[in-house]
Amino acid sequence: MHYIRLLAPPKLAISGSKARLDLVITINTDLSDSLLFVQDSLEIIITAEVASSAGKTTWALTGRGELVWKPGMRILKPSLNLPLQFIKTLAASSKTEICISAKPALSATGVQSILMDSINSAQDEVGGLIMPVWAEIRPKGHNDDHICTRRLYFSGQNEGGEFLEIEEELGESMARHVWDGGLVTLCAVAGIPAGKNYASNQEVTMTAMRDILCTAGELNILELGCGVGTLGIGLFAALRHMRPAGSGGCTVLLTDLEDAEARASRNISRLQENAHTNGEDTAQLLYENLDWENGREGRFGPQVQARRWDLIVLSDCTYNEDGLLSLVETLSALHSFNVNKATGESSFTTKVFVGTKPRHSSENAVFGLLDQAGWKMQAKQVLPLPVLGSEAQTVEMYLFEKS
Repeated sequence: MHYIRLLAPPKLAISGSKARLDLVITINTDLSDSLLFVQDSLEIIITAEVASSAGKTTWALTGRGELVWKPGMRILKPSLNLPLQFIKTLAASSKTEICISAKPALSATGVQSILMDSINSAQDEVGGLIMPVWAEIRPKGHNDDHICTRRLYFSGQNEGGEFLEIEEELGESMARHVWDGGLVTLCAVAGIPAGKNYASNQEVTMTAMRDILCTAGELNILELGCGVGTLGIGLFAALRHMRPAGSGGCTVLLTDLEDAEARASRNISRLQENAHTNGEDTAQLLYENLDWENGREGRFGPQVQARRWDLIVLSDCTYNEDGLLSLVETLSALHSFNVNKATGESSFTTKVFVGTKPRHSSENAVFGLLDQAGWKMQAKQVLPLPVLGSEAQTVEMYLFEKS
């Protein structure tokens, strides 16, 4: 998958009745290691979503064919003259965000578009999507926050309605960004309520996940290595549509190293700000720091120790071979913790759900380590991930258990 990226904050210059919006854009893969190469020019569309006391309005800031990504391009620097009426609307708005996207047929806007692109690729149809980027613009000077957001819509629209919003940093750093593995894994799980609409739901892995997530009763989910929080936060949001009415409380706890805390916590806050919940909602979405060097020794924070974990999830965590042993030993320490927490029960089975986009063969070492530690693979599922102008990739999902 490709991602439209802003390399600098949007710069808005207003002088009297005239205004200009300057942008610096590139399009590359999730780790920013490969630019989008196209054989024919690709139209880029820029719109603005303006929020005010009267509601939200959408403005087209580019005309048809006005802005294109050309073959061999590395960077695009549009300078847009904004209409007078938009400037007046902007001045009265409470918040204005621009969206930079490809045409709808090529845009990774939500669960439906991403899963259908994967299904079509499996049927030998050429595919590949580009994820739009969102950023705030302000009438008084330019945005110095150096952040942008991604939106993932949970149902059709084109895909309007409820969406997950994930904040990430501007630029091409591979850290603190949305990655393919977590995004596609989330789509597979979030697509479960759609039943037979997606081929991915018919696989053993998603059937097992449906049994875990959609069964009534208390449900506690722990995420390791959450990064910006795509999988864990998205899973929490999707669970509201998956859990039976009257189910017990649900807790999703995100964990990662300390340097991930600020961005993950901010994305948790974004979901809470956007969510429509009632006073009876007992679900909790939390964050706590967890270094696997501590986890492998059974040293956990108060939030991890507060409950037994029905499911542990992780995505894009196996790319660093040096950290694999610490990861597996942390999983085993969590299982031991679960067993000790299961008072009055003869045994307890810990379940681990893994999503990953394989990048190099050294990652396979994790399977040997898991097997040696007594973790048994219960299911495996592979989703095709088509890539525009390049060979298709895959996202693999696994369910492991240990008793």
